[in-house]
Amino acid sequence: MKIRSGALIGALIFVAIQELIAHPVAFKGANQWRFDFSDSMQSAELYHSYTADKAFGMRYLRFDDHSTEDSFLGVQHNWLLHRWNLPDAQANLYAGIGFGAAQSESHDWSPGGLSFLQADWETRRWYAAWNSTVLYAQEFTHWRNVSAVGVAPYKAEYDQLNTWFLFKAEHTTEFHDNEIQFIPTLRLFKKNIFVEAGVSFEGELRLSFMIHF
Repeated sequence: MKIRSGALIGALIFVAIQELIAHPVAFKGANQWRFDFSDSMQSAELYHSYTADKAFGMRYLRFDDHSTEDSFLGVQHNWLLHRWNLPDAQANLYAGIGFGAAQSESHDWSPGGLSFLQADWETRRWYAAWNSTVLYAQEFTHWRNVSAVGVAPYKAEYDQLNTWFLFKAEHTTEFHDNEIQFIPTLRLFKKNIFVEAGVSFEGELRLSFMIHF
């Protein structure tokens, strides 16, 4: 009985922690606010997970490479396409699509949209993820790909401070001279609050904040 109780508690902690790690769909009834900021990209997202595998909300996304500035504001729907519950690990596949209005530096607001595909795999010690997002409008199209690998130096409980060291590779078409940027990142989260901070090799600061409620 003690072994089964310990395994159950460990599984519950694992599920609770995974629900907070930057997933576009959380548990049923959850609300999620997420903000991402860098010199070249800003994003604000608000979602409500109305089922365990579907979420709906709003998103603002802006790209600014000093030579050009493109924005999107609209509604977005996210899906958990599949979840693999593995021994001491979990993997997820997500997709989303959004519709709204887009604006470039030289053109007024016009119809626009975005779509994304995301995959991740994680244990309480290791993490890997990939996200591909396309922002499209009449005057521009931007394709952004982000890959990440990470390790936790210690295994923490859900109500303790969780620490992760990540290494990210990021590429956005037509930005940064089409070069891939590498970003060492520190991730901290506790209960329902998530914070990330990193600096690219070129010296660009990256900040992220997320809260579930």
